[in-house]
Amino acid sequence: KLIFAKDSIEDGYLHTYEIFGQNLNADLAVLSACNSGNGKLVSGEGVLSMAHAFTHAGCPSILMTKWEVDEKSTAQIIENFYDNLKAGQHKSEALRNAKLDFLANAPLQLQDPYYWAGLVIIGSDEPLFGGNWVLRYWWVGLLIVGIGYFLYKVRRKA
Repeated sequence: KLIFAKDSIEDGYLHTYEIFGQNLNADLAVLSACNSGNGKLVSGEGVLSMAHAFTHAGCPSILMTKWEVDEKSTAQIIENFYDNLKAGQHKSEALRNAKLDFLANAPLQLQDPYYWAGLVIIGSDEPLFGGNWVLRYWWVGLLIVGIGYFLYKVRRKA
């Protein structure tokens, strides 16, 4: 589940099962929170994870994490990933180039795969180009802000 600010209407939790029931109209979901691609292995379904829920809800491409990723390096890679998408690159190419850029500029101690290899993309590899791409970036940006707020709240409670 993702944890958001609690208000008078909602409990502040977005559970995986709640996403399954949605009908999303998005070309890409960026799930940069830790372990967003991990879940329970279910026979005939695969791994039931947050990423799987977004796919089931109609999102054809997911950028997810496979382990507890480093916040700062992940933020740098995601920022470059968005720049590469904006330049018209395919999603896998945009992620690869963002990782290569990170490695080219990172100090030696941050070149360990732990810092960059946990981000993976699944689904459609089509570029996010054409149509109303500005609106798409706003939605993806809002999703990232929400995940960032979640991470802030979790770390603040710890």
